[in-house]
Amino acid sequence: MKAYLFIIITIILMISSRAISQRVEIALMTGYQMGGILDETTQQEGIFTPGDALGLTASGNFGVMLDIRLAKKAFLELSIDRQPTNLNYHEAPDGEISRSMKINVDYYQAGIIYDWSSSYLRPFFGLAIGLVHLAPDENLDSETRLNFSPLMVGVKTYASKYFAFRLHARLLISDAPEKIYFKDTDGEGFYHEKSTFMTQIQFGVGMVLSL
Repeated sequence: MKAYLFIIITIILMISSRAISQRVEIALMTGYQMGGILDETTQQEGIFTPGDALGLTASGNFGVMLDIRLAKKAFLELSIDRQPTNLNYHEAPDGEISRSMKINVDYYQAGIIYDWSSSYLRPFFGLAIGLVHLAPDENLDSETRLNFSPLMVGVKTYASKYFAFRLHARLLISDAPEKIYFKDTDGEGFYHEKSTFMTQIQFGVGMVLSL
Protein backbone atom coordinates (compact mmCIF):
# COMPACT_ATOMS: atom_id res chain seq x y z
CA MET A 1 0.00 0.00 0.00
CA LYS A 2 2.83 2.42 0.85
CA ALA A 3 4.44 1.72 -2.52
CA TYR A 4 1.25 2.51 -4.45
CA LEU A 5 0.79 5.72 -2.43
CA PHE A 6 4.39 6.73 -3.26
CA ILE A 7 3.75 6.42 -7.01
CA ILE A 8 0.36 8.21 -6.86
CA ILE A 9 1.77 11.17 -4.90
CA THR A 10 4.67 11.53 -7.33
CA ILE A 11 2.33 11.59 -10.32
CA ILE A 12 0.06 14.20 -8.70
CA LEU A 13 3.03 16.45 -7.93
CA MET A 14 4.30 16.27 -11.48
CA ILE A 15 0.86 17.02 -12.94
CA SER A 16 0.54 20.07 -10.70
CA SER A 17 3.92 21.32 -11.97
CA ARG A 18 2.67 21.07 -15.59
CA ALA A 19 5.16 18.37 -16.54
CA ILE A 20 2.34 16.32 -18.01
CA SER A 21 1.89 18.98 -20.69
CA GLN A 22 5.19 17.87 -22.20
CA ARG A 23 5.74 14.75 -24.29
CA VAL A 24 4.82 11.49 -22.54
CA GLU A 25 6.11 8.00 -23.34
CA ILE A 26 4.74 4.68 -22.06
CA ALA A 27 6.93 1.57 -22.26
CA LEU A 28 5.71 -2.00 -21.80
CA MET A 29 8.70 -4.03 -20.67
CA THR A 30 9.83 -7.59 -20.15
CA GLY A 31 13.26 -8.97 -19.36
CA TYR A 32 15.48 -10.95 -17.04
CA GLN A 33 16.51 -10.28 -13.44
CA MET A 34 19.32 -11.88 -11.44
CA GLY A 35 20.93 -11.59 -8.02
CA GLY A 36 19.37 -10.91 -4.64
CA ILE A 37 20.74 -12.55 -1.53
CA LEU A 38 20.91 -12.11 2.26
CA ASP A 39 24.13 -13.88 3.26
CA GLU A 40 25.48 -14.56 6.78
CA THR A 41 28.93 -15.63 5.55
CA THR A 42 31.70 -13.76 7.44
CA GLN A 43 35.38 -13.12 6.79
CA GLN A 44 38.07 -12.60 9.40
CA GLU A 45 41.82 -12.53 8.72
CA GLY A 46 41.22 -13.90 5.24
CA ILE A 47 39.20 -16.88 6.46
CA PHE A 48 35.60 -17.30 5.28
CA THR A 49 33.05 -18.81 7.65
CA PRO A 50 29.97 -19.94 5.67
CA GLY A 51 26.61 -18.87 7.05
CA ASP A 52 22.99 -19.50 6.18
CA ALA A 53 21.56 -17.38 3.37
CA LEU A 54 18.41 -16.47 1.48
CA GLY A 55 18.67 -16.15 -2.29
CA LEU A 56 16.39 -15.34 -5.23
CA THR A 57 16.37 -17.49 -8.35
CA ALA A 58 17.21 -15.58 -11.54
CA SER A 59 14.09 -15.35 -13.70
CA GLY A 60 12.04 -13.24 -16.09
CA ASN A 61 10.30 -10.01 -15.13
CA PHE A 62 7.74 -7.61 -16.61
CA GLY A 63 6.57 -4.06 -15.99
CA VAL A 64 5.55 -0.65 -17.26
CA MET A 65 7.45 2.66 -17.40
CA LEU A 66 6.04 6.17 -17.75
CA ASP A 67 8.44 8.88 -19.03
CA ILE A 68 7.42 12.53 -18.75
CA ARG A 69 9.68 15.08 -20.46
CA LEU A 70 10.90 17.75 -18.03
CA ALA A 71 13.40 19.45 -20.33
CA LYS A 72 14.84 19.04 -23.81
CA LYS A 73 17.02 16.10 -22.79
CA ALA A 74 15.57 15.00 -19.43
CA PHE A 75 12.64 12.77 -18.46
CA LEU A 76 10.98 11.97 -15.16
CA GLU A 77 10.60 8.19 -15.18
CA LEU A 78 8.06 6.29 -13.06
CA SER A 79 8.23 2.51 -13.14
CA ILE A 80 6.51 -0.54 -11.69
CA ASP A 81 7.79 -4.04 -12.38
CA ARG A 82 7.48 -7.56 -11.00
CA GLN A 83 9.76 -10.60 -10.86
CA PRO A 84 7.87 -13.84 -10.07
CA THR A 85 10.59 -16.16 -8.74
CA ASN A 86 11.62 -18.50 -5.92
CA LEU A 87 13.04 -17.60 -2.52
CA ASN A 88 15.61 -20.24 -1.55
CA TYR A 89 17.06 -21.06 1.88
CA HIS A 90 20.76 -21.97 1.57
CA GLU A 91 21.91 -23.92 4.61
CA ALA A 92 25.52 -23.62 5.86
CA PRO A 93 28.17 -24.91 5.54
CA ASP A 94 27.68 -26.47 2.08
CA GLY A 95 25.09 -23.97 0.85
CA GLU A 96 22.58 -26.62 -0.22
CA ILE A 97 19.01 -25.42 -0.76
CA SER A 98 16.90 -26.93 2.02
CA ARG A 99 13.71 -24.97 1.32
CA SER A 100 12.23 -23.02 -1.58
CA MET A 101 9.02 -21.02 -1.96
CA LYS A 102 7.42 -18.82 -4.60
CA ILE A 103 7.75 -15.07 -4.15
CA ASN A 104 6.92 -11.86 -6.06
CA VAL A 105 9.59 -9.14 -6.07
CA ASP A 106 7.98 -5.78 -6.95
CA TYR A 107 9.87 -2.54 -7.58
CA TYR A 108 8.25 0.93 -7.47
CA GLN A 109 10.62 3.68 -8.58
CA ALA A 110 10.80 7.33 -9.60
CA GLY A 111 13.91 8.77 -11.23
CA ILE A 112 15.51 10.92 -13.90
CA ILE A 113 16.90 9.76 -17.24
CA TYR A 114 19.00 11.87 -19.61
CA ASP A 115 18.61 11.37 -23.36
CA TRP A 116 21.38 13.22 -25.22
CA SER A 117 20.50 12.42 -28.86
CA SER A 118 17.87 13.81 -31.22
CA SER A 119 18.21 11.11 -33.91
CA TYR A 120 16.21 7.89 -34.26
CA LEU A 121 18.82 6.13 -32.08
CA ARG A 122 18.80 7.65 -28.57
CA PRO A 123 21.14 6.36 -25.84
CA PHE A 124 20.25 7.33 -22.26
CA PHE A 125 21.37 6.93 -18.67
CA GLY A 126 19.73 7.69 -15.36
CA LEU A 127 19.13 6.93 -11.70
CA ALA A 128 16.10 6.31 -9.49
CA ILE A 129 14.86 5.75 -5.96
CA GLY A 130 11.85 3.90 -4.60
CA LEU A 131 10.69 0.79 -2.78
CA VAL A 132 11.00 -2.96 -3.19
CA HIS A 133 8.21 -5.22 -1.94
CA LEU A 134 8.94 -8.93 -1.40
CA ALA A 135 5.77 -11.00 -0.99
CA PRO A 136 6.02 -14.80 -0.45
CA ASP A 137 3.10 -16.95 -1.58
CA GLU A 138 3.09 -18.79 1.75
CA ASN A 139 1.56 -17.45 4.97
CA LEU A 140 4.60 -15.32 5.82
CA ASP A 141 5.05 -11.60 6.37
CA SER A 142 6.03 -9.60 3.30
CA GLU A 143 8.93 -7.13 3.39
CA THR A 144 9.07 -3.56 2.04
CA ARG A 145 12.49 -1.89 1.91
CA LEU A 146 14.02 1.31 0.52
CA ASN A 147 15.60 0.79 -2.89
CA PHE A 148 17.72 2.85 -5.26
CA SER A 149 19.18 2.45 -8.75
CA PRO A 150 22.46 4.37 -8.94
CA LEU A 151 22.92 3.43 -12.59
CA MET A 152 20.66 2.67 -15.53
CA VAL A 153 21.87 2.67 -19.15
CA GLY A 154 19.98 1.93 -22.31
CA VAL A 155 18.90 2.98 -25.79
CA LYS A 156 15.64 3.79 -27.55
CA THR A 157 15.31 3.12 -31.29
CA TYR A 158 12.47 5.09 -32.91
CA ALA A 159 10.66 3.47 -35.82
CA SER A 160 8.38 6.51 -36.07
CA LYS A 161 7.42 9.62 -34.13
CA TYR A 162 5.06 7.59 -31.96
CA PHE A 163 6.69 4.17 -31.68
CA ALA A 164 10.09 2.91 -30.48
CA PHE A 165 11.90 -0.09 -29.05
CA ARG A 166 13.78 0.16 -25.76
CA LEU A 167 16.69 -1.77 -24.26
CA HIS A 168 18.10 -1.10 -20.79
CA ALA A 169 20.16 -2.50 -17.94
CA ARG A 170 19.92 -1.25 -14.38
CA LEU A 171 21.42 -1.93 -11.00
CA LEU A 172 18.92 -2.37 -8.13
CA ILE A 173 20.24 -1.96 -4.57
CA SER A 174 17.92 -2.46 -1.58
CA ASP A 175 18.50 -1.72 2.10
CA ALA A 176 18.73 -4.92 4.19
CA PRO A 177 19.10 -4.04 7.90
CA GLU A 178 19.62 -6.49 10.74
CA LYS A 179 16.20 -7.99 11.55
CA ILE A 180 13.98 -11.08 11.26
CA TYR A 181 12.67 -11.47 7.70
CA PHE A 182 9.52 -13.25 6.50
CA LYS A 183 8.04 -14.05 9.91
CA ASP A 184 5.49 -16.82 10.24
CA THR A 185 2.45 -16.81 12.55
CA ASP A 186 4.71 -17.73 15.49
CA GLY A 187 7.04 -14.80 14.84
CA GLU A 188 9.82 -17.07 13.56
CA GLY A 189 11.77 -16.27 10.39
CA PHE A 190 15.19 -15.74 8.89
CA TYR A 191 17.35 -13.74 11.29
CA HIS A 192 19.69 -11.54 9.24
CA GLU A 193 22.44 -10.73 11.74
CA LYS A 194 24.10 -7.81 9.94
CA SER A 195 23.12 -4.68 8.02
CA THR A 196 23.85 -5.17 4.32
CA PHE A 197 22.33 -4.50 0.90
CA MET A 198 20.49 -6.79 -1.49
CA THR A 199 21.65 -6.27 -5.08
CA GLN A 200 19.98 -7.29 -8.33
CA ILE A 201 20.74 -6.62 -12.00
CA GLN A 202 17.88 -6.18 -14.46
CA PHE A 203 17.94 -6.42 -18.26
CA GLY A 204 14.86 -5.15 -20.05
CA VAL A 205 13.42 -4.93 -23.57
CA GLY A 206 10.14 -3.36 -24.56
CA MET A 207 7.92 -1.28 -26.80
CA VAL A 208 7.51 2.48 -26.35
CA LEU A 209 4.42 4.48 -27.30
CA SER A 210 4.76 8.29 -27.49
CA LEU A 211 1.74 10.48 -26.76
